[in-house]
Parts: sequence; structure tokens; C-alpha cells
Amino acid sequence: ASVTMIKDGALMRLAKSDFGELLKQPVVEWITPGKASILVRQGAGVLDVRLREEFEERSIKGAINLPLYRLREDVGELEKGRRYVCYCNTGERSAAAAFVLSKLGFEAYALAGGLSAMLKQMDRPGKGGKAPA
Repeated sequence: ASVTMIKDGALMRLAKSDFGELLKQPVVEWITPGKASILVRQGAGVLDVRLREEFEERSIKGAINLPLYRLREDVGELEKGRRYVCYCNTGERSAAAAFVLSKLGFEAYALAGGLSAMLKQMDRPGKGGKAPA
């Protein structure tokens, strides 16, 4: 691509990773497993954006599996007025999913720490307790 300036200025360059962070940060809200448990008890949905195989191997009880690559095509399966906690293994896919859902008018959050953090939270008595239903 080429850039043409219409006024004097300096052309600056931004690394792809920095550009990605600039796009995600203002729109993606990261939440802790504790906050996620509270939202789920209040009726939020749990959205697993990993591949079907990953979901079948290990997942959060009651989670909806909607892989990130299918999200735009299958977003109609989600309830429009419902909040969603998105999770994956590392946070990369859940951040992208929360970003896409936010752009589509959903209230969506990315789970910090991914699946492992949420399962640890649910295993601790008095700290979120049971798996979301």
C-alpha cells in the first residue's frame, strides 16, 4: 500500500502487535474468574470460542461452544440482550471474540487466565464454588 500526505508531516510505523493492542484494549474488557462467576450467577452466558475438539476434551459446564472462526456466521445463535463471558485456553481467541461481539452490539467480556483459571476458581470453596449451570 502507498501513503500520500496532503500536508507536511512525518510518517510513522507501528508494529503489528502494537496495532493489535491498540485495537483490542479500548473495546475488550478483561475480567477475573471471580467476576465471571458473579456475572454467570446473574445470568450471563459462558461462551467457549475454542475448537469443537478442545471443547469436548474439557470445558466449563453449561458453556456454549462457538469457535472463533464461526462467530460472525453463527452469532444469531446468541441471545442479543444477554451478557457473555468468552473464554479459550490463553485469552487470544477470547479477546478477539469479545471484540467482535462488542462491535455487533453485545456486552461481552474476555476471561483473564482462560479455562484453567476459571476451573481453579470453581474448585475453591467460597470463591465462586460450582461450575456455572
